[in-house]
Amino acid sequence: MNNVFLKKSIAAKETVILRPFVYTKPSVRASVLSEIFLLVPQLLALFATRSFSSLFVILAAVMASVLSEFVNLKKYRRHHDTLAISIAQGLFTGMFLPETFPLLAVFCITFFVFTLVKNAFETFSGSWVNPVAVVVAIAYFTGTQFFPSAIMTSDFAGSVNIGGSIYQSGVLEPLKSDFSLTPFLNEKVFSFFGISLPTGYVSLLIDNGSSIPAFRFNVLNIVSSLILFSLDMVSCVLPISTVAVYLILVRTVGSFFAGGLFFQGDMLFALLTGGVLFCVLFVLPWYGTIPYTTGGRIFYGAVCGFILFVIAGLGSSPAGCIFSVLVANTVSPFIQLLEDSRINRHVLLELFPEAKSMKEAKNA
Repeated sequence: MNNVFLKKSIAAKETVILRPFVYTKPSVRASVLSEIFLLVPQLLALFATRSFSSLFVILAAVMASVLSEFVNLKKYRRHHDTLAISIAQGLFTGMFLPETFPLLAVFCITFFVFTLVKNAFETFSGSWVNPVAVVVAIAYFTGTQFFPSAIMTSDFAGSVNIGGSIYQSGVLEPLKSDFSLTPFLNEKVFSFFGISLPTGYVSLLIDNGSSIPAFRFNVLNIVSSLILFSLDMVSCVLPISTVAVYLILVRTVGSFFAGGLFFQGDMLFALLTGGVLFCVLFVLPWYGTIPYTTGGRIFYGAVCGFILFVIAGLGSSPAGCIFSVLVANTVSPFIQLLEDSRINRHVLLELFPEAKSMKEAKNA
């Protein structure tokens, strides 16, 4: 019986069925193909906005990832289909790299890191290190000048509406549609809740114009999350718990630490900048790097949310999400050890005696 299936069955307290090819959720390949399919609209949006440099960076990362996988397959003589997985990892990597990053450097760093990780762990499911995060982190250290600066400075940190203040100051230019959509939403929707949305937040939702593609199309990330969660392609527990803890900290104490008051942190600005939505949906839940029980994922998500707040702060960090994933990955193995201990105890004390009694009853 497959160990992953056994662990998930026991973790969910399901009945263990001694039959082969029983799946409790979509396969990894199906989930990865769904994620690739949901990234197509973002690639089309980059093409429509003439962000060709970003598309070339993404293509370089995908080519390096695929080449690394072919080298790995040839070395270990594996026969399973991992092309979709390598394409997905290449896409995620390219989406977190700025459009001005040199293409040759993108290719070399991606190929080196992916090859190293696959040789060290032999297969992606046995790795607690997220290779996408490692590539982007190395790219950041070797080419910091290519990454955009954080637009949220101390001048705006104490503001109640950071996004609105930044757009009003002229640091960012809102979309033309923002000037018509914002008044419409304030009048028809937000007026019922007694709130008013400043100009600029619609732009943050649709396209904030960052040089890093993963930061830009937040509305597409929201739609993708709804689709993946509804189809059970990605567990919603980890992303939701991570975002919830992060936003609570931003709202309650974020502004205070930045020189403002308690309970004045701008949650929308923090959520819609710095690639938070893309990261928690596509990068953070990567297979093999997260706990497999619901309780473990909730705890891990809370830890990730806290780390994200410490590293990324109130938003717009050029690589804060990625470094948060790397730091959180060091916590995951300890949580998985506790899960394994609990599962082994459950098997020895409950499942084995039950199986033995069933066998004795059958023989009788």
